[in-house]
Amino acid sequence: MPAAAALTQPLPQIRIDWTTPVSDTLSGPYVTAGDFSMLGDSSVVFTTRQYESIPGPNSKPVAYYLSKINAAGQLVVDRKKIQLPSASFYIKSIDFTTDGGVIILALKDRVGLPQTKTDSAILIKFNATLAISWQRFISNQDAGGSAPSRVTGLAALTDGRIMVGYNKREEPRGPRELPGTLSLLTCFGVNGDSIYTHGEADPILDIQKLSDAAFLLTKDYDLSDDVPELHSSVDGSYITAIVFALPSNTDLVSTLTLMPATQQLVGITHSSIVSYPYDGPNDYSLHVTDAVLHGQYQIDYKNVSLFKGRLLTLIKDREKGMYVFQSLQANPFFGNTDYFALCRLDSSGKGIWAIAYDKPAAALGGIPFQLMPLAANDFIMLGQTTTGYVVARITAEMPPPGVANSLVPVQTSTKKLALAESDVPAGDLSVNLIGNPSTNSFTFISKSNSNEPLTVWITDIQGRVLEKRSGVPANGVFQMGYTVQPGIYIASLVQSGKVITLKMVKEK
Repeated sequence: MPAAAALTQPLPQIRIDWTTPVSDTLSGPYVTAGDFSMLGDSSVVFTTRQYESIPGPNSKPVAYYLSKINAAGQLVVDRKKIQLPSASFYIKSIDFTTDGGVIILALKDRVGLPQTKTDSAILIKFNATLAISWQRFISNQDAGGSAPSRVTGLAALTDGRIMVGYNKREEPRGPRELPGTLSLLTCFGVNGDSIYTHGEADPILDIQKLSDAAFLLTKDYDLSDDVPELHSSVDGSYITAIVFALPSNTDLVSTLTLMPATQQLVGITHSSIVSYPYDGPNDYSLHVTDAVLHGQYQIDYKNVSLFKGRLLTLIKDREKGMYVFQSLQANPFFGNTDYFALCRLDSSGKGIWAIAYDKPAAALGGIPFQLMPLAANDFIMLGQTTTGYVVARITAEMPPPGVANSLVPVQTSTKKLALAESDVPAGDLSVNLIGNPSTNSFTFISKSNSNEPLTVWITDIQGRVLEKRSGVPANGVFQMGYTVQPGIYIASLVQSGKVITLKMVKEK
């Protein structure tokens, strides 16, 4: 096996226990695989889509199948066909439930494009043996009618419930009227029964499971970047946006992952105001919060040479630790070479071992794109090959005791997170609010040592976004809040990760 890239000290050796190829075909029947996930018994389930011809951007599959590879690498379910209500249905989303099952959202519409309505939608639940447990029509509309809705996706939450997003087409009737409810979140129980529906003012792009208490929602904000938001699993209501929960001057550069035993969320961050060399070394931090992103503490890592750039994936293993990994495929920005790096952290965030490969396909049988952790040094790896995918069982064999690993991130300190508080300046940004309470609009006076524009949000006390403005000059006077009704509101002003929040009162 080729040696890890540019290492000066002994490192773990990767042992491949077994590999199982999953092949795509370029001639009839045209099939492609995807949606890999690990079930509780360490088996890997994935889907296969079959097409009548070489698939293009808008091609619809003619059939879908489920397959399963057990923990020994044996293909125990080989392309079990998914029975949809009719040939007009196609699969929009697939997720995997905490009881070891699979949930599928299938849609019927005219052409299958994002801007068209959903004529019908059905949820189909499979158990761990891939037998159908239940199925529920969640939308069964007539092809005609006005203000149609579009079913956009689903997420199976960690408590077994299922969130589904619907986008509607209600537009303002006049220039001074705010848009009505443009999207809906519906929560279904473990048996497919509807529990609650929650309205949103912006179209829904994506829903992601997170913790028992909350899930992530990404919405399509007009003329601005999409900002992931944390919403309550209890009723779907807004809790906070990710950008508001992070400390000032930091960016989240990894996925958020849940530590189930403590219901804490963890993520890797990097300074947003310090330039970084693509090939390192760089400074990172592991941020630990509670299940609704209230800051608890952070662990700093200095001079990390393991990772290139800032795009990382953080995942929980089946014990008390975590893996941080990075997989970059060859392109000119990445130095035109494939690169893979993997680091194991214990439950306290201390680096235990790390390994890196340039052009990892030769060593690992494919270019890794997903890890599924088992025990501390044992995991399933999914890799891309020239003919499809490979599923591999991997073991990291440890070096002798006392041998250091130069790639392990060095933990330098642990400190309590310091988040921006309400009504106080954030670094070099300060804001004064004039005319509060107000019967008309609110006047903001902003001052900053930076020329970076501001993004300003106005939300009600339930966290619903009522008004947003991007590109606001960092130094100047501006007005907002003309259209909000009498009540109490929160203004949040963001500049390069700095956040100031202000309480506003609108009177009659």
